[in-house]
Amino acid sequence: MKSTSDIKILQWNIRSVNSNRANLILLANEESPDIIFLNETWLKSNQNFVLSSYNIIRQDREDGYGGVAICVKKNIIFSNLKKFNSEVAQFIIIKIADLILINIYINSDKNVSEDLFKQLLDGLDLNKIIIMGDFNSHHPLWDESPINRGGIRLVNFIIENDMVILNDGSRTLVQNPNSSLSAVDLTIVSSALAINSNWKVISDCGNSDHYPTILQLNLSNNLYLKKAFVNSYCVRNCSKADWHLYQHKIAVQLIEKDSTILDYNDLSFIMNRAADDAIPLKKCGSYHKIGNPWWDEECFQWVQDRKRAINVFNNVPTLTNFINAKRCIAVTRKKLRSKKKQKFQSFCETLNRESSISYVWEKIKKFSNNNSNSNSYNISDDLKQQILYNMSSIYIDPNFTLSPTYINSNIPPFTSQEFNYAVQDKKFSAPGMDDISYSMCVTGFVEEI
Repeated sequence: MKSTSDIKILQWNIRSVNSNRANLILLANEESPDIIFLNETWLKSNQNFVLSSYNIIRQDREDGYGGVAICVKKNIIFSNLKKFNSEVAQFIIIKIADLILINIYINSDKNVSEDLFKQLLDGLDLNKIIIMGDFNSHHPLWDESPINRGGIRLVNFIIENDMVILNDGSRTLVQNPNSSLSAVDLTIVSSALAINSNWKVISDCGNSDHYPTILQLNLSNNLYLKKAFVNSYCVRNCSKADWHLYQHKIAVQLIEKDSTILDYNDLSFIMNRAADDAIPLKKCGSYHKIGNPWWDEECFQWVQDRKRAINVFNNVPTLTNFINAKRCIAVTRKKLRSKKKQKFQSFCETLNRESSISYVWEKIKKFSNNNSNSNSYNISDDLKQQILYNMSSIYIDPNFTLSPTYINSNIPPFTSQEFNYAVQDKKFSAPGMDDISYSMCVTGFVEEI
């Protein structure tokens, strides 16, 4: 079970997001991962892919096969570091606080060079790195399949960069029991993270032939990362704040600061530090289940039957059980497709001339998974910038990013009365990037800043 100090990452070679979407939703609802790594998404650049409650970063392959995606819960702040695409591999690198996460898919070991692995970590801090994906590489360290060049190069890469592979020898492929045990879906972490990591295989492959894997990372000893993940699920509960304590904490810090003039960064730091002591946190409701308009109890029972057949095969890997598991996977896939079609037909039969157009389109979007083709044009970055320049009255440098540190301190001192007058008509909406709410401003000022 996941504790409040853990983060959970789900990795799965899904072998088509479109055909496996219902199983992905079921898996996400059951496991509640903070981050999802998907391999072989089989998406083209003009196809949409939406998953409720998650932001999605994609790297598609031009032929519509291969491809990777990272889904990050919307209340977790992250930054994109790098994307890579070739006939041999695709990968995405993102950063959350000081944690670097890499999702990679290598579709063949024939042309995998050492340069690919070097490029993977080029310019990155090696202390906190998590790499998950389908490497299509074999080595006795993690499976029983004949060793290949990709496996040799990957082992050298792991040793040279002081990393640890978390796989425990479990198979990650649904395969004929007469063939060698294969585990191509690997999880590799920096040695500093290994002791706090737990890894396992989920024994339901959906419509894929790969089992999903789960990495659970304990953050209790890393407050910086814990705040990026765990506290992002919470907001300050100003209705239960101790405002007298809040004002006292601000007054004490102002005395310690020994200055009558503060710049923006100093002021926001003082207010946030006081709020941490005086305002409790509350959950902000980020754990909503992902809806599926056609899913019902019968679908759930079919999936349970599939899980039982796969578990029987995993426990007793005979050819008979393997054939039965594959048959059950195919039958479940067919039944789920039929159920979706049936539910959509039932929905259409309820429509009449009084049906709201917005309601109809909303339902159609949900049934179509928001994966419909979209008009996509390849426009050069230079042309995009020229269009923006022509459309805007004031041109802004495209490399500009909003950050509190960019706000200068050339604001003259002001009294609490002036400040209160400025914010008296403002709505008590969500705080901005500095995490300061209007309640903290209105209640927190003492005599003068």
